[in-house]
Amino acid sequence: QAGESLRTGQAVSAFGQASIALTAAKNALNQLSRYRNLEKAIKGLKADYDELMGLASENGLDGDNAPELFALFARLEKSLVKLADLAAKNSKPDQILAALRETKIILLEAEILLGNLLQQLEAEAAAKHAAQPLIERVLDR
Repeated sequence: QAGESLRTGQAVSAFGQASIALTAAKNALNQLSRYRNLEKAIKGLKADYDELMGLASENGLDGDNAPELFALFARLEKSLVKLADLAAKNSKPDQILAALRETKIILLEAEILLGNLLQQLEAEAAAKHAAQPLIERVLDR
């Protein structure tokens, strides 16, 4: 279209159309680059998920005493599976990027909630320690 506009003497229109085409090409290349790194991104997200699950377990958190966290973990796991399925099926980049964004948001929510729960556990442990008689606190060291 830009070439046709240039041949008809519409240089400004040709420039605008060429600029739009260049921007679209850059965007497509950027998305393609992200898509090529998708397998690495999925593995990283899975590792982050496993780390969060490990931290929760190490600190005695489970579905009974932290149901909101484990509901987020369930959503995160489903989102990771969906993302991996989309990648395996060579789905459209916009679908994959939307699923990737959704997974990262859920992961961030889980990280924040787990951090808050761990702080709460730490505060409870400190309060329990402070409530102990002095001799027991000294012996616990």
